[in-house]
Amino acid sequence: MPKGRVRLVHGDGASALVDELAALAKEEASGTFLHVDPYRPLESGRGGESSLGLFAGAAQRGVGSMLWYGFDATSERALVLDALREQIAGGAWYGEVCLRAEDLSEVGFDPGVLGCGVVMSNVGEEALAACSRLGEGLASAYAGARLPNGRDGALEFEEGIF
Repeated sequence: MPKGRVRLVHGDGASALVDELAALAKEEASGTFLHVDPYRPLESGRGGESSLGLFAGAAQRGVGSMLWYGFDATSERALVLDALREQIAGGAWYGEVCLRAEDLSEVGFDPGVLGCGVVMSNVGEEALAACSRLGEGLASAYAGARLPNGRDGALEFEEGIF
């Protein structure tokens, strides 16, 4: 696909994209970027493919890829990170921002999400550095923050490599 072109694919999310990615020639794969943004990346879609599986398959083919995910508890976070470690054979960067709590019950109300992260593969160092700066900036901006109920609203930022 020529640089700068966007292609809209109509279909059922991960299932449609698995087929599209499989049809890419090697040179097309390296010039393609995939952004996957499920809240729960381990859940399978109608075609049986999970968003995490879609991301991992695209990354292995050399497609520039980003997976966004959210979580409501550190136990959910651990499941996602463990699955990523199993499915991604090196070369992926992740960054997460999260409230300082084990789960939403410690927050005292539902802010919509306890934390979220992105996993990036086959992208340049400049993009990874920008993501890192963004995570650090969010943590810095929320240092000492209080939630409306008075509890700790500070964000933590963590990054690493798979």
